[in-house]
Amino acid sequence: MVVEAFGYTGSASMPNIEKSSRPGKTAPRLLADLYHYDISRTSTNALIDFPAHHYDSKPDRAAFPSPPHSHILLLKNEQSDLISHSSPDTRKRYIVAAVCQKCRTHFDVEIEYPRGLGTSLCGRDNKDFPLHHFQYSESFSGVFQGEHAPGSRELEDKRAFKCSSPVCSASLCITSKIPMLDAKTKQLLDDRSLYPGRAKLAEQEFPSEDFPKYYPESGQFPVPLPPSQPAQALRALHAYLNNCLHDIKNGASKPIHRRNKRLLHNMGYDADQIFRKAHYKLDIVGDDPKGIWKPPYLSDQVRADIQDILTELKILSQQPAYRESGISYVPPYADKELQRLLACEKYDTTYQGRSSAPYEFMPRYANLGAIGDFSDDLLIWCFKRQIAVDKQNAPYYLECLMDFATGRKSEALGMAVATYRSEGYFSTSDVRDAYKALNLDPDKQYEPDVIIGNFRAHVSDAPRSEAQMRQALLMIGTSMNSQAIVQAASKGPMNVSQAYEYFGAPSEIEPSFLISLYQIKIKDQPSEESAAKDALRLIANKLSSNILTDFLVSGNVYDQPLDVSMAYSRLEADPNMDDDSLIAVYQIRLGESVNIEDQRQALIVIAESRKSDVIRTFLQRGETVPGTGRGVLIQGGRADWPVGLDNIGNTCYLNSLLQFYFTIKPLRDMILQFDLYQEDMNEEILQTKRVGGRKVTVNEVEHAKKFVGHLRDLFQMMITSKDASVKPEAEFARSALGGSKEETKEDQEKRRLSVDAPPPVVTLDDDLDTKMDVDNETSQTIDDGGSEITLVEKFDTKTTDEDFVMIDSDKKDSVFSEDKENLPPRAEPTANAVRPVLQDIGVDGAEPSHVSETEGPQAPPTPPPETHDHPPPIPPRPAPKSTTKHTDFTLGRQQDVAECIENVMFQIEAAIKPEDHDENGEQVDLVKKLFYGKTKQSLQLLGSNEKRSKIELFSHLLIDVADGSRDIYSALDSVFDVTTVNLEGKDTIRYLSISELPPVLQIQIQRVQFDRTIGKTYKSTAHLKFLETIYMDRYLDSSDPLLQAKREEAWAWKREIVSLERRRAGLTNTSVGLDAPQTLDAVRSWIEEINDSEDKDLLGDAPLPELLNGLDTGIKESTEELNEINERLEVLRAKTAAQFEGLANHGYRVHSVFIHRGSVSFGHYWIYIYDFKEKIWRKYNDEYVTAVTDPREVFEHLDSNNPATPYFLVFVREQETERGMVEAVQRRIEEEETTVMKLD
Repeated sequence: MVVEAFGYTGSASMPNIEKSSRPGKTAPRLLADLYHYDISRTSTNALIDFPAHHYDSKPDRAAFPSPPHSHILLLKNEQSDLISHSSPDTRKRYIVAAVCQKCRTHFDVEIEYPRGLGTSLCGRDNKDFPLHHFQYSESFSGVFQGEHAPGSRELEDKRAFKCSSPVCSASLCITSKIPMLDAKTKQLLDDRSLYPGRAKLAEQEFPSEDFPKYYPESGQFPVPLPPSQPAQALRALHAYLNNCLHDIKNGASKPIHRRNKRLLHNMGYDADQIFRKAHYKLDIVGDDPKGIWKPPYLSDQVRADIQDILTELKILSQQPAYRESGISYVPPYADKELQRLLACEKYDTTYQGRSSAPYEFMPRYANLGAIGDFSDDLLIWCFKRQIAVDKQNAPYYLECLMDFATGRKSEALGMAVATYRSEGYFSTSDVRDAYKALNLDPDKQYEPDVIIGNFRAHVSDAPRSEAQMRQALLMIGTSMNSQAIVQAASKGPMNVSQAYEYFGAPSEIEPSFLISLYQIKIKDQPSEESAAKDALRLIANKLSSNILTDFLVSGNVYDQPLDVSMAYSRLEADPNMDDDSLIAVYQIRLGESVNIEDQRQALIVIAESRKSDVIRTFLQRGETVPGTGRGVLIQGGRADWPVGLDNIGNTCYLNSLLQFYFTIKPLRDMILQFDLYQEDMNEEILQTKRVGGRKVTVNEVEHAKKFVGHLRDLFQMMITSKDASVKPEAEFARSALGGSKEETKEDQEKRRLSVDAPPPVVTLDDDLDTKMDVDNETSQTIDDGGSEITLVEKFDTKTTDEDFVMIDSDKKDSVFSEDKENLPPRAEPTANAVRPVLQDIGVDGAEPSHVSETEGPQAPPTPPPETHDHPPPIPPRPAPKSTTKHTDFTLGRQQDVAECIENVMFQIEAAIKPEDHDENGEQVDLVKKLFYGKTKQSLQLLGSNEKRSKIELFSHLLIDVADGSRDIYSALDSVFDVTTVNLEGKDTIRYLSISELPPVLQIQIQRVQFDRTIGKTYKSTAHLKFLETIYMDRYLDSSDPLLQAKREEAWAWKREIVSLERRRAGLTNTSVGLDAPQTLDAVRSWIEEINDSEDKDLLGDAPLPELLNGLDTGIKESTEELNEINERLEVLRAKTAAQFEGLANHGYRVHSVFIHRGSVSFGHYWIYIYDFKEKIWRKYNDEYVTAVTDPREVFEHLDSNNPATPYFLVFVREQETERGMVEAVQRRIEEEETTVMKLD
């Protein structure tokens, strides 16, 4: 039962909710959030969440994502227990039950006062607590099982709150429930196409004599029974359920025969679903094979559910489609009762009166638990309450108060800010200034040791500023809650009492428990280890404790056993790992010069806790399966497991890429046998060598051959190494990321001058000239004096002091920097990628017209500033300048995904002999055969029979997720769908198809987007749904007229969808936040209210009846139009999704998924690769290669507010996976080179 989960049942009192340490919300704020609460939203919860802290004062920053609508709450009198007097009886529990007129979500808002008569009520008459200040209680909140009928709303969302006033015991519970009549059930009433079948069913079940005959005016022959209408069906259902509650004889209402003329005519057997929701039971009795619906026993819950269905039917009866139902319903609004319940009917407001600012545009008010119309004094009171319950965030709350003082130009708020500053409070601006005073970037995160070291260096350089620096350090330490920094800011060392306070422990605590607190401290805050040891040492010396002293010396606690959680911590392993993965982690730890006995002891404890025979066998015999040699304990690695790659400084993406290439067997074999494939250094041959649309120079070939030689050595190490991971050479990594030490200054100048040289095959943005002359030569010849540039070096790569870097905190031996990690892909697509047809289409005089969407050509969107072509670098941290110079790239630089791929591919192609040449002289080789396909671009001038086409190479398809989550077919459709461009003043249709599919299909996901409103790039974390197998048939160039007809039909549907969505947006996105019918209804209500008030003169001489009739007509017509649009959109989307079902001849299996976690300016990459032989996914995360136990980890990526998201997908043709083109594991470790460790 739901209430039991809350600790109470029936009408008993609510649970004794404890106060929390969370920030709180005033009653008006909580009520405002309730009006915008979307029960279906899982990312943010307006009732309990607070907006993210921000450090600017932009008025247009949203507090929360815009809700679908603002609830219009109607009171459910029969389920409410209202406050009838001016003040509540604190011995009672009160409830306001309400339902939204728009979405029919139900809310129960309950309040009680557990302290009873001893409660001092919050409210306007209470000077100290003019409002309730509610804190969320997580312990008594959540989604719980209810007592509703099967098929109805079986779950309820409950949120509990407690007033933070020390003298008020108000406990609040808000229960949200989805509609009883969900969308599918409502469709049974809405769908007019169902009614003729029901009428026919009624005629079949009952002979014609049981019905009146229907005769047309011009004849005597009978006609079919006319179908019922939604309004009649709704009236019939309302009558049946209303009788259940009110027409009761002998304790129960009448049963309903399932084979009932009226019921069948109106609802058919679809009525079964609604009766089940109303708790009716189907009973087969007597000679009626269809049975009867027996009314339920009316318990409180059953009665409430039936009342809710009746209320929802009444709400529907007010909609245009049901206006003829004849149900009388005057909706009572719940606003005043909710305000009375929460004691916020009246409170001090600003002199302008209640704020009209949109709900979502008040984030700092929301953070303070306030709303925009609070008076200055009330805002100051909110600040006091927030710092009382959430002192940790006091700097931000003071920042909010400062912002209000400035925005309102309020002397009272300004004086309050000054007073709090004098009492030692500081704002987030002060903290940021403190970072700057120590020459630290306030937008970065630093370890305490770094901050303290920076402070000491500044004091050493400028002793006179010590007091100022110490104050800045104290401010930073307090804001970080770092005792180490606070201690460093004070002049004296920590004493014993401060040491106990540091651990949050009483002085009488046992040493063993103190050690546990120490271990928890450094586990949660590793940067505090030094300060924690100092504190523990002070206590050990004070107590002369051998236990504490031995622990500080050896790290072992000899008088207490190792528990399971500490065993996992010692191994640095995830408790959710399977046994094999855990053993792999154990082996890696042994290769890190750790205490072997400690690691073994931890594994023994875990084996016993799991009762794992696999781990026990491994500990006894050095293998996981007796007699098989499986899992042979090779020092640092396994013979049947892929090897990892060490991160040597911003190489996590390169590592992922190399792991992917290693599994492509033809490519790997060619690299390992490079001597057979390498290019001859023959000047005559090199004169004709073209890769990437240009000639390749001698210097580039020499450099590329060295690069592939390094790659061959690395692949060989990955096969034969006995270690769990191998380290790529620094020179190789630098070369892979785009640099070349062999380049001269002259070469670099050539690179700079020829950056815009066209490739031999054109992309969608470069091929369309103003004459559509696709038969002319598609590239210009570039001689050796032309370009040294690879396809990927599109920006100046000179090393300067401003080179941007990223912090890699988990690497100790980075050869060039400790800065991590790689930048997500640039917003600009790369040369050989196929771009979405509808993106960046206006080139060479061709502008997008989108004639299918508008009446005429549209101007192209304003392009972003040039300074934002690439994601912005983060500022450099203070560090000594390196004396080592590199021509272009260093390993510390952030790197673009596609740029790295193309650079590696270019160098491999430059290093190997061609197998053939295409018509443009472009080299054809194994890389082209594996990874490159061909697209066909088709062009046709409207009003002309002339058609042109062009064949283009592509290495990967570029898809977009800028508009939100979507599936992979929807994303690919955006690449291949038809569009209309304006060419030479004429509309021209252009679309793309695939003329040749590659064996390995690569898809890049464009996640870096540009927000023109703020002038910045950002990373889209929208989810891309993809399956294990995709089918590319729908995108193939084909002469099949049926396929083309399907495409054209789908294109027409999509054009209609765009048009309908645009019209719907016009009807729903109004400046007041309401849709068109709601706006007109609000205007109508306002006119009626003004007409009944003393201000009726405002209406002038307007004819009121005609005005109201006109508004009613507008409400009816706009509501009907919205309903029709929504119905049509649903039909069109279903048709589009099913259009190509059954086309499954060209299947591709997913092979690799490149993942990025982070933002547009920092983050980390790893890759998932599927082993088709072992049928498992593995995660390759730099030096760690682990098995994936749950495939949802690969496909869903919905685990947090900043989820790990796919950036690059690789699919392999189905037939090739069966032929062995991909091979995930290739290890050949010689027995004599294998070191088997003795674990006994």
